[in-house]
Amino acid sequence: MEGFASENVSSGSNITNGTSVPGPHQLFVVPTSLKIGVTFFAVVIFVVALIGNTIILYIVCSCRHMRNTTNILIANMAVADLWITIDIPYVIKWLFVGRSWFGGVFGKILCQFCHSAQAGSIACSIFTLVCISLDRSLAILFPMKNILTIRIVKIMITVVWLLTLAFLIPLFIVTDVIESPIGYVGCNEVWENMEPVSYRNYIFAFSLCTYAFPLTLITAMYTLTGLRLWNRKVPGHRSLRVHKRIQSSTKRATAMLITVVVVFAICWFPFQIRELIESFGSGVQIQLPLTLFILLPWFGFANAAINPILYFVFSENYRREFKRTFTRMSRRRRRSSSSQVSRGMTLRTRISLSTSVPLQKLRNDSYIPADSQPSHELFPKRTHPDISKSDSPKVCLMPTEENLESESVCGSMEGNTSENIEIDITMDNGHC
Repeated sequence: MEGFASENVSSGSNITNGTSVPGPHQLFVVPTSLKIGVTFFAVVIFVVALIGNTIILYIVCSCRHMRNTTNILIANMAVADLWITIDIPYVIKWLFVGRSWFGGVFGKILCQFCHSAQAGSIACSIFTLVCISLDRSLAILFPMKNILTIRIVKIMITVVWLLTLAFLIPLFIVTDVIESPIGYVGCNEVWENMEPVSYRNYIFAFSLCTYAFPLTLITAMYTLTGLRLWNRKVPGHRSLRVHKRIQSSTKRATAMLITVVVVFAICWFPFQIRELIESFGSGVQIQLPLTLFILLPWFGFANAAINPILYFVFSENYRREFKRTFTRMSRRRRRSSSSQVSRGMTLRTRISLSTSVPLQKLRNDSYIPADSQPSHELFPKRTHPDISKSDSPKVCLMPTEENLESESVCGSMEGNTSENIEIDITMDNGHC
């Protein structure tokens, strides 16, 4: 399932002897202004989605107290969003050069990966949202039971990826790099030899299993959860203040996850409708406005950039961990720059002391021995200065290599100690 044109409605394909062969020309020309606007929108989505989802993964993986069942599932959804994010350059390429591609084994593998990224991200995201809704429902409906453990969640994530792979197998089979008689190489989907699994049947099954049915199930679970959450009575062993705080935190988390589901449904609804129209209507895609035909899939791509923003807006834990991560990184950067400056000062001091040794030696050689002085001692005896006296100038001895190494080790230990203290505070104060 390609984001802009499937093979049976390909924008640039010719049918020869029952085989689809990519052609060098498209059936329509995309205006330059539309290309520029879509490219700018795509760059914004790419940057926000790449940075935001990477930060989400880093927070969940690096902060131990953030590794609960819900956050692990959110991290899995971030992986799915990154999958579709790296497919954006391929879609932009389609706007400018069409389906032109390159041959070879690597070209075929990359062609299959790019064509399956959009469908794979949709399937993985919606299945993960089902798991998240199940996790929240069980946690609220049965608060005294720990039904979904981290081990069970990891098994659920494995099942999610296996189901996603099952939906992608037909795309792997039909997607291939095809060379036309005139030497044009293109990345296309060929569905003619896949009967009875036609493109129409695949799109219908995909929309039903990865959009309509999961959203219905999620809506039912969150409805039961909302009714139980808003009508929950105060337990007898808890104070009213504690209950209100827990109730407020649970409502915020549930509201965030419901918002994520609603945004997913809204963003991917236009694309699902367009795919159904293309598969069940002959030539309908030409009747659609060109701007609408090109822009509809980008609402789905935007979902990958909106999700991390929602996490940071609704969740105080993600905001706090992001600030701590940024502060820790800036502190390490300052510590690294200060250590480089101190090393430079130490090197200059060592060179200065080494160059002053001959002068001191000359001064020591100029001392007059006591037995060579006159008997009446008109002049006082010249002796070596006593550096141990407080009124004498103090000489700072240069540390040896061992001292330098031990000093640097102590410096690093001090930094690690302060960092460990910060981590301990995070562990005590952070609650998901």
